[in-house]
Amino acid sequence: MATNNQLNVGLSGSSGSGSFVGSTGATLVTPTLGAATATSLTFNPTTGGIVGTTTNDNAGSGKVGEFVTSNVAAGSATSISSATATNLTSISLTAGDWDVWGNIRLASTGLNAAADVWISTTSATLPDASLRNGIVVTHTAVALSAPTVRLSLSGTTTVYISAQITITSGTSTQCGTLSARRVR
Repeated sequence: MATNNQLNVGLSGSSGSGSFVGSTGATLVTPTLGAATATSLTFNPTTGGIVGTTTNDNAGSGKVGEFVTSNVAAGSATSISSATATNLTSISLTAGDWDVWGNIRLASTGLNAAADVWISTTSATLPDASLRNGIVVTHTAVALSAPTVRLSLSGTTTVYISAQITITSGTSTQCGTLSARRVR
């Protein structure tokens, strides 16, 4: 007669040592979860998802939900020359899958003719028109949201939010925010 371990040979779902678990509601004592270090996961039976935090804390570095941001306040606005791609600010993101978004407010002492904003891993370089948000204007101020981008990074990378403005006269400044959240 075969032993328990001999019967497990070739059965789907069996691995390691011990008995095959083939029932629902089984209790596993100190299971090995591969690379995971947690001893449990909490799921919400109503939504079927992983339960999020119920406090105002932040996800830790390297964890899903990690948030990175940089803000240049209006009182600290930086100058931007006409028809010149210029970085507003940057953030450093570690390896992983990120959603990145931001906005820039451009203000001029003269009239604006055109403005573009974008997010890129390349410093102060105007990208293809499909990767930026632009507007033709005849005002002294304009606020634009850069298109949200997904970045799948294999190593630590600097990400920029940049703008280019063409003005008919005067000088221009820029302020705004660049933010990112680790999605997995």
